[in-house]
Amino acid sequence: MTLTRLFAILVLIVATACSDPAASSQQLESREAFRERFLTAVSAAHPGVRVKSATEDTIVLEGPHGEDQHIYLGNAYGRHREGQPAEEAVAALVALVNRQTPPFRMDQAYLLVRPTSYLQEVEKTAPVGGVQRLPVTRPLAGDLLIFIGQDQGDAFSYPLREDIEKEVPDVDTAWTQIAARTEAAFGEIQLEPLNERVSLLSANEEIGASLMASPTVWSEPSVRGVGRRIAIVVFRDALILTNADDARGVQDLRALLRRSADSPNLLSDHVFVRENGQWSVLESE
Repeated sequence: MTLTRLFAILVLIVATACSDPAASSQQLESREAFRERFLTAVSAAHPGVRVKSATEDTIVLEGPHGEDQHIYLGNAYGRHREGQPAEEAVAALVALVNRQTPPFRMDQAYLLVRPTSYLQEVEKTAPVGGVQRLPVTRPLAGDLLIFIGQDQGDAFSYPLREDIEKEVPDVDTAWTQIAARTEAAFGEIQLEPLNERVSLLSANEEIGASLMASPTVWSEPSVRGVGRRIAIVVFRDALILTNADDARGVQDLRALLRRSADSPNLLSDHVFVRENGQWSVLESE
């Protein structure tokens, strides 16, 4: 989804309460139907692969040699909502199955904001040699974590700690370097009003949610001008924000959450608030 497209949809959602125009397409499959289409296709294309678990956004597959692979449906379903035929979006996912995970490379790494469900699915897999193999994460707030992710061109992967340590033995050093690389990759950061209370904060749409984890962004004068306390809703490619002390602005964010519940770009159903450099979940009134 381009930022222009996201901006247009969110203007409609926030300002006029219209639904996402993509959802009106007669060809649009539900998330459940899309997931079932993928499971059917992967079984046909890879008969040696077993489905270990399937949630709304994450499929855990077991390969013929006992190896686990996590397939995330969100981006592919988002492309389908934007007009790509479901069979094409699913075919691209099926092509990822059994693909050899590339070695970790610092020049392809970013800090990515993702739901805790991503990590919970990995934690369900059996330990290898008694050791649980996990990606590198740090807590952010509520049901969101910061992951070290790797851009594979058509998808992000989440390298395991031991694979990162082969390249950079000190993971904390790797994290610091990747944070700087992520900041540099944002490009132009834009704050655009959606109405008199709510604004869109955007940058490189591939890593738009990573703006939440960037202290530099929140020290920008234009962003600080939103208010002493800033409330946000987190999409995969952008953030929607308002002054947390503006009751009507917060109401707009909560309304946006309700209307975006089925959006593949929505990362959390919470409103978050930033105060004194810290994030927390904004409690319901």
